[in-house]
Amino acid sequence: MKKLFVLFTVCLLFISFSSCAETPSSSTPQPLIASEGLEYVKNNDGTKYAVKSIGTCTDKEIVIPNTYEDLPVVGVLPEAFMGNTTITSVVIPD
Repeated sequence: MKKLFVLFTVCLLFISFSSCAETPSSSTPQPLIASEGLEYVKNNDGTKYAVKSIGTCTDKEIVIPNTYEDLPVVGVLPEAFMGNTTITSVVIPD
């Protein structure tokens, strides 16, 4: 009976350590992938972009990129997502 208890304990410890090793660290943020299909508009002097509309994007969780065509994305027009009822979140870069 004592051997069975020791074996059981060793198995539990092994399973516990194995599952912990496979779990990604919560302190390591996963890179976000920008949503594809959004429509952008350049500002008047052509140095930056803003999101103009949802375009062909079908993501429910929209991720705005830092840049578009090598220029910074600095805003979202007020009407960009107007009337869209499927979006659950919008991630805006720093």
